[in-house]
Amino acid sequence: FKLAKQIGDLLAQEDVDGVVVTHGTDTMEETALFLDLVEPRGKPVVLTGSMRPSTATSADGPLNLLEAIMVAASPDARGRGTLVVLNDTIHGAVDVTKTSTTSVQTFRSPNVGALGHVSQNGVSFFRSAQEDADDTIYKLPANPPLPPVAIIYAHAGMNPDVVKDAIEDGAKGLVLAGVGDGNASKATIEALAEAVK
Repeated sequence: FKLAKQIGDLLAQEDVDGVVVTHGTDTMEETALFLDLVEPRGKPVVLTGSMRPSTATSADGPLNLLEAIMVAASPDARGRGTLVVLNDTIHGAVDVTKTSTTSVQTFRSPNVGALGHVSQNGVSFFRSAQEDADDTIYKLPANPPLPPVAIIYAHAGMNPDVVKDAIEDGAKGLVLAGVGDGNASKATIEALAEAVK
């Protein structure tokens, strides 16, 4: 809530062309998606981080930060929502995922590919901003927190009581992280249908 408000306040200023947020990589994709859903699409919001510490022989943080600033300052980044920039690559918040705990090329957009590339020659986007446009912006409640949502992980032999347990623990929403094509056992699907009621 604080980060979204601060970014919104900065973006409202005439002398601000974009915002760069440095962020740990473990939860960067979640924060990027959250910001993409609550910040207006206009001036860019760019998240970046590093996979190697500053003490490493080939630390990636300084270049990632420079490239994130280049993207945030680029007029071509306007209207694309929140972006993630690491390792010379630009990703959209909706598509990006972290794929490795150690590789510098960990962030990928497996379903649609990267949005663009950054180099010493500048910022290049592979698609127009209109192709990526989704102008739906969600208004945050006046005060935190957001309602609690539980993630139910499907697996062989799972006990469907986890659905009931999540609701009893106060979950106001459930997400099924299913197997295969979003599947779960028949008993779990039935428990979820009952929870919806």
